[in-house]
Amino acid sequence: HGVIRKKGADVICPIDEEIGASYVHCLEGEDNVGPANYMLSYTWGYTIGDIVDSLVEFCETTQQSPKRVYVWMCCLCVNQHRVVKLRDEGKVVPFEEFSDTFFQRVNGIKNILSMMTSWNDPGYLKRAWCIYEMYVATTSSECNVTILMPPKEKYLFAKEIEEGQGGNMFFKVMSQTDIEKASAYPADKDLI
Repeated sequence: HGVIRKKGADVICPIDEEIGASYVHCLEGEDNVGPANYMLSYTWGYTIGDIVDSLVEFCETTQQSPKRVYVWMCCLCVNQHRVVKLRDEGKVVPFEEFSDTFFQRVNGIKNILSMMTSWNDPGYLKRAWCIYEMYVATTSSECNVTILMPPKEKYLFAKEIEEGQGGNMFFKVMSQTDIEKASAYPADKDLI
């Protein structure tokens, strides 16, 4: 039982009124929670430190208060208690239902932050769900997509542009994206 699920273990979920709430439903006060104005698209393999550093730098760069940038993250906003319950019962959310919900969320929030690290071998471009999220966001006329990198990765990327092969390395990395080779649960990958 991870930190995220533990936080809401004894809390009534405001959506289905059952015990076990998402992390976000355990937060109170406008300095801690509010309607999402950004959605973070990332892989679960990224470190918390890299995620925090990227979001802090984003707030600084865009001159927004971190207390008013409300970021929707699946691990914090999806009720993990229900996910585990379905898994334990041998059930899964049908792809069509998940896809429709995701599409509505992306188009409702309208601002997608796609986090990529490392810059020269981004795990993001190796995950089928991340590629799908980017596809949905970039094919929607309503969405704005911003690419985020942890500050240390942005520094290395800038250094490569100045001292290395310039943009050629970046385009090489991007051109190697292959949805057929991207990883996901087999059932998900077939549907994506």
